[in-house]
Amino acid sequence: ALESTHFKSFILATNNLGRDGIKFALEYFQNNPILEDFILDHNQITHEDDVHRLCEIVKEHPSIDMLNLVGCCGEGINGYN
Repeated sequence: ALESTHFKSFILATNNLGRDGIKFALEYFQNNPILEDFILDHNQITHEDDVHRLCEIVKEHPSIDMLNLVGCCGEGINGYN
């Protein structure tokens, strides 16, 4: 159902998504060409392949304008300790 629904903003902040949730969010991001705001802050992205996929999606996405990943790759302000 959600796979065929396209939103301009997708906010999943502070949801403790886990790996399956991160994979779902990345899939939705990649397959939503009108998405402008992707907010995933404070959801840990712990697998290197998920980080790589995120970078590839951002690089190729046609309409992303705001990407919020605060605290996704660690504890510090810039994502690292």
